[in-house]
Amino acid sequence: MLCLLVALTPFFQGSASAASTENNVSAAAAVGSNYKMVGYFPSWGIYGRSYNVSNMDVSKVTHINYAFADICWDGKHGNPSTDPGNPNKQTWPCTTTGIPLQQGNVPNGSIVLGDPDADALRPTPGGPTTGCWADAACGNFAALRNLKAANPQLKTILSVGGWTWSNRFSDTAASDTTRKTFAKSAVDALRAYGFDGVDLDWEYPNVEAIPGNSYRPEDKQNYTLLLQEIRNQLDAAGTQDGKRYLLTIASGASQTFVNNTELSKIAQIVDWINIMTYDFHGGSWEGTTSHNTGLYGDPNDPYIDKNFFVDGAIKAYQNAGVPMNKIVLGLEFMGRSWKNCPPGPNNDGQFQTCTPDSGSVYKWSPVGTWDDSNSGNTGVFDYGDIAANYVNKNGYTRYWNSTAKVPYLYNPNTKIFISYDDTESLGYKTDYIKSKYLGGAMFWEFSSDCRTSPKFSCTGPKLLDKVYNDLNTGTPPVDNSAPTAPTNLASSNIGDKKVTLSWTASTDNVGVMYYDIYQGSNLVKTVDGATTTALIKGLTGSTSYTFTVKARDAAGNTSAASNPLNVTTAPPIVDNQPPTAPSNLVSTAKTKTSVTLQWGASTDNDDIGNYDIYQNGALVKSTPDLTATISGLTAGTTYSFYVKAKDLSGNASAASNTISVTTPTDPNYPAWQANTAYATGAYVTYNGNLYKCIYAHTSLVGWEPSSSPTLWQLQSAPPQDTQAPTAPTNLAVSSQTANSVTLSWTASTDNLGVTGYDVYQGSTLAGSSTSTTYTVTGLSPATSYTFTVKAKDAAGNVSAASNAATVTLGAADTAPPTAPGNLAATAKTATSATLAWTASTDNVGVTGYDVYKGTTLAASVNGTTLTAAISGLTPSTAYTFTVKAKDAAGNVSAASNAVTVTTDAPSTDTTPPTAPANLASSAKTQTNVTLTWGASTDNVGVTGYDVYQGTTLAASVNGTTLTAQINNLTPNTPYTFTVVAKDAAGNASAASNAVTVTTDSSTPAPAAWVAGKAYVKDDLVTYNGKVYKCLQPHTSLTGWEPTNVPALWALQP
Repeated sequence: MLCLLVALTPFFQGSASAASTENNVSAAAAVGSNYKMVGYFPSWGIYGRSYNVSNMDVSKVTHINYAFADICWDGKHGNPSTDPGNPNKQTWPCTTTGIPLQQGNVPNGSIVLGDPDADALRPTPGGPTTGCWADAACGNFAALRNLKAANPQLKTILSVGGWTWSNRFSDTAASDTTRKTFAKSAVDALRAYGFDGVDLDWEYPNVEAIPGNSYRPEDKQNYTLLLQEIRNQLDAAGTQDGKRYLLTIASGASQTFVNNTELSKIAQIVDWINIMTYDFHGGSWEGTTSHNTGLYGDPNDPYIDKNFFVDGAIKAYQNAGVPMNKIVLGLEFMGRSWKNCPPGPNNDGQFQTCTPDSGSVYKWSPVGTWDDSNSGNTGVFDYGDIAANYVNKNGYTRYWNSTAKVPYLYNPNTKIFISYDDTESLGYKTDYIKSKYLGGAMFWEFSSDCRTSPKFSCTGPKLLDKVYNDLNTGTPPVDNSAPTAPTNLASSNIGDKKVTLSWTASTDNVGVMYYDIYQGSNLVKTVDGATTTALIKGLTGSTSYTFTVKARDAAGNTSAASNPLNVTTAPPIVDNQPPTAPSNLVSTAKTKTSVTLQWGASTDNDDIGNYDIYQNGALVKSTPDLTATISGLTAGTTYSFYVKAKDLSGNASAASNTISVTTPTDPNYPAWQANTAYATGAYVTYNGNLYKCIYAHTSLVGWEPSSSPTLWQLQSAPPQDTQAPTAPTNLAVSSQTANSVTLSWTASTDNLGVTGYDVYQGSTLAGSSTSTTYTVTGLSPATSYTFTVKAKDAAGNVSAASNAATVTLGAADTAPPTAPGNLAATAKTATSATLAWTASTDNVGVTGYDVYKGTTLAASVNGTTLTAAISGLTPSTAYTFTVKAKDAAGNVSAASNAVTVTTDAPSTDTTPPTAPANLASSAKTQTNVTLTWGASTDNVGVTGYDVYQGTTLAASVNGTTLTAQINNLTPNTPYTFTVVAKDAAGNASAASNAVTVTTDSSTPAPAAWVAGKAYVKDDLVTYNGKVYKCLQPHTSLTGWEPTNVPALWALQP
């Protein structure tokens, strides 16, 4: 029946007009009250009502509910029903220019803005007036943010749905996918628009309120599931953001709503319930006059058996198990009316059947305050209009129903009957709130109160003032009443290690919040007040236990204990069967120092005792729950996690899937600079403050953020960076051995900057790198491996995976090289001998030669060097030398032929050559460097040059060769070289000058810099043969070449 439903004021009444001239109240939001004061602000109030955010008196409220956001379905939102009960039949695309969250494909079940123009785009009193029409920077949302900045205690909540836009709630709640989509979009909206919570106004579950609305019997359970998913995601986001996000609902005040929902469970999930205890009756849907929002039932009311009054609704909620302190009582600052109503026996029109107007859409209601041709005659009157123009005026007489505790008006000439609330009736309701220990008051809505508007000029008392003063006067009642004791405590499913307990619920004057289960005198478990069963685990077989249960309310009052229950567990059972592995391990939240994990339950032939969480392979926590927060982590660090289940016998499951999570770090924002192009949404620091660009421009001296509020907006806190880097591309294997793979890839980009890359071997983290190359070691020969790379930023956002690179390593190399041949002495002195040999061969490749003096290793050279100078010998002494070849796998050849060399008699030449000069690199590749130098001189003659890589001999050449090529180097790696000359007497010169050479990178050269291109932080470009790195986002212009603008580009080594 429509009388069960709340028909809120029609959407978009009138047209836009000048803002109201009412004074903005800048006093702080209501503080110190034990009661919630929740006021709805309808977005359409800025139009014909001329009521803006800046007009609200927030000194008397704790929370503002902003009405309404909508739900996207099949790419559009709105309600297309042509039924007369639908006041706004328009639909709109879900994608909206200027709203970042509504770009591209908006999934079914996503929250979208009901009126993007009013909500977030247009210049609005109390909000920004420049930089609008993009980035959701203005509108009512910005005005609300400014209002909160001036009133830190004030909280704002985004309300979704309402009478008109409840048509897709049932569809959204019907599947896990759309429930998750809705919850995620709620988190995104709260973060993007600055709200503190979300309010669901579903009118109504399992009721086709407007023909064409989705509804189904499963709404009862699905509503609970939807709210729980929202609660889970809000809590996860709150952990990450360092705050608690609120979740509330606006609920129907009828037994039908109670029957169609799981209110006792919902009450445990939400922060509170805004019960809409108004619109019980109205001429727009029924023909007999009654009271719109009676506090108590009047026996003379023809609808008395339906309990359509405040006290009846509250009792229905209490009977359904809703704690009274979770209920916020709904008040309506409007009235409902009837027309063509006879005066009745008391000449007051009360409880009279009115004559229908067959030519009208709403057959029994007159024209209300804001009604026009679009809305039809809804018969809704603002309280301000009623007080200014109808109470004991213009033929209307005010009457009072002392049983229902409400006023009403009747005009015998026009035969119009108006039901409403005033300060007297609200006084009874605020007393009721106190006496019933309710959580506070909610009202619909700000603009209907006594004020000056385009339709009326009211100068009397305001309803908001009355409610606020009443709830903040005197001492709130203290709840000292304990719940009744739980009864009928019983056991079932008794095993050797567990038992299930159940009991009959307690009652309480306010509401039971918890049940505490005791094993003897020890508290072993606590469940919420909607739960009357508990599984007790960890018991011992063939053992007697005594259990009791106590109820607890919100004030901390505890009941007497239930009847004691003695339970003897079953004989011990030997259980060697492990549980199944936990599934779908995910991270639901992370901070700089913590990660919250969630997983799917394991199954077991008995029961699960605990879940063990492993961090980087080490056990860090155990919990019986399906979620856990791991603390004490380090910012900007990647961790791997997996979970194992353990049953009551201690059997452990296989591990869950392994996930890697990177903790965020604080973003490093660039300092503001002149002559720099800034895009809308860019962040800079200036004089220690953070600013956001609200209008794209190229900065000039004098346009500093602190002096340019039309260009820059001061930020109270860093933004939530939720944008992941782009995926790395062109992942490839640049080199490999039987036991290792070197990978390289093209860099990712990010809105704030890439901080590193994680390399995965299959699904396992193999390592991390801050460059675009990484070598994975410890692999097995003759094995196939698949690698991917993900980029990460300072906020811990992780990109999608790169392309996969698959490589099959060669079989283990067990074949040694052939023995070097033709070993001979090519030169000697009194203290040295120079040896040469012919190259060995190998199935993979020779990597080096070891030269032995007898059995002692005397020198080592690389695989391309076929000579070695052995120094430090004794004159006139015979030495025997051999050479062995080796490969990368460590295989060593047989020894070469042996050669015996007798050093010369002691030389009289003790003069070393001069040092080689002008050592330089004449060429290089990814794996080799060619060196040249100037010749040394010697009193007798230079016989050779030794080239050193650091302190290691890399090559030797004869005395007439002034160049050497050093091979088998690593790409993109710096090497330092020197050269030493030697003579026949074994004298060695001082070292040449040192030269450092970096081998070429294995990654492709960056693209050339071009004008007119948007560059983001960390982009690499080439210009005039050199590589530059972008320091801050900008769009390049001619004249801004990297060599000219060091504020934008840094030359790379």
